[in-house]
Amino acid sequence: MPLNFISQIAENDRRTKQIKSDIADLQRQQSNTVTAFGGQRVLKLLESIETNHKKFESPPIGPIGAHLQLASESWSVAVDSACGGLLDAFIVTCCKDLHVLRECASKVNFNNLRIIVYDFTRPRLIIPDGSLPTTEHPTVLSVIQSENHTVLNVLVDQGHAERQVLVKDYEVGKSLAFDDRMRNIKEVYTSDGDKM
Repeated sequence: MPLNFISQIAENDRRTKQIKSDIADLQRQQSNTVTAFGGQRVLKLLESIETNHKKFESPPIGPIGAHLQLASESWSVAVDSACGGLLDAFIVTCCKDLHVLRECASKVNFNNLRIIVYDFTRPRLIIPDGSLPTTEHPTVLSVIQSENHTVLNVLVDQGHAERQVLVKDYEVGKSLAFDDRMRNIKEVYTSDGDKM
C-alpha cells in the first residue's frame, strides 16, 4: 500500500475518534444540564467545592446557566449568544470566597474560570419601565426564569439582559436595531444567534 494511503487512513481514523468523542460529550451534556456549561471539568469543580464547603462563607452559585430555565427553547441559541460568557461563570459573595473558589478550580485544572463577586443578600432588582426597551419583542430577561434572584441580578448588572432584545429573524432585527432607533436597547439577537 502506498505511504500516502496509510497516512490518509491514519488521519481518517484520528478524525473518526475525535467525532465519536465529540458526540459522546454532547450526549453527556444533553443528559446533565450542569455539564452543558463547562463539560466534565465543571463536575470536578463542583466536587472540589463540596469537599471544601466549610471554607466558604456562602456556597458559590454556578454555573449560572444551570440555574436558568427558558420560557421557550426557541430562544436557546439567542440567549446563549447574548449571555455567552456569563452562563459558565460562578458567583461568590465575597473576596475570601473568590480566592477559595480559585483554589478549588486550580486543583481540578479549571483554568480561566469566570468568577463574579456579588452580594447574595441584595434583593431582586426592580427595573423601572422607563429603563426597558419599548418594543413588543421579548428581552433576554423576559424569556429566562430562575429561582435564584442573585443569578437574575447578575444577568442584569453584568449582562444587561433587560436591554438585550430577541427577534425571530434578521430583517426584523435589522429594522429594530438600525431603523427604529428605540431607546434602552443595547443589542438585538435573532433566534439564530446573530447579533446586531
